[in-house]
Amino acid sequence: LNFKPKLYYRYCTRKLEDDIESIQQIVIDKQIKVIIVDSLVPAVGGAKEAKENVEPLFTSLRSIPGTSALVISHQAKDPEAKNKTPYGDVFSVNRPRHVLELRATQEQENETEMAIYKFKSNLPPHSLTGLYPIGYKLIDNALGSRIESFDVNTSPELAEKLPVKLRLIKYLKTGSATVKELSEALTIKESFISMNLNKYKHSHFVKLDPQLHNARWGLMAREEGDEEG
Repeated sequence: LNFKPKLYYRYCTRKLEDDIESIQQIVIDKQIKVIIVDSLVPAVGGAKEAKENVEPLFTSLRSIPGTSALVISHQAKDPEAKNKTPYGDVFSVNRPRHVLELRATQEQENETEMAIYKFKSNLPPHSLTGLYPIGYKLIDNALGSRIESFDVNTSPELAEKLPVKLRLIKYLKTGSATVKELSEALTIKESFISMNLNKYKHSHFVKLDPQLHNARWGLMAREEGDEEG
């Protein structure tokens, strides 16, 4: 950052809904523009009350004029759920305009790789093209900690959540490849590789030697310089 943000911390012991008047006053007095709620469950009164009080939480935040809110939530622990969702009921996803998911993996003891994915958004799709996922690497050493950007596609665990089409585009930017080579490099079944290559044939991908059974694939000219998100 090329500026030093002013941060104010308020210790809370009650639901945000019950404390909203004093918070509103602090926001006005300090001219605060961004409110960070860490985290959702305590802000709604606890895990048992989450389903009933998520909606009042967002209603309270919207009552503070001139501010944006970032609400941090843990994922619901539902082993049957295919896609993880924020803790609480459907309002945890439906009420926010923009929902992001953070995943992390630790390949080395002093390095943590993180990726931010778009979970849901009410923003115009064109405004998000190529923006997500965003990759960061947290590196700890004797001198302290630093954050660096990194390519999510280089992490097998984090890349699994990327759309297959985007993973193919990123890989083929390094050169042409066969379906088998792509399958081995990206650890994706050959059938899914073939399906995506043929689905976006002539719009994103091109078959370089179509007469061969084990043909090589490459990118259309526009994809060589433009990355699609």
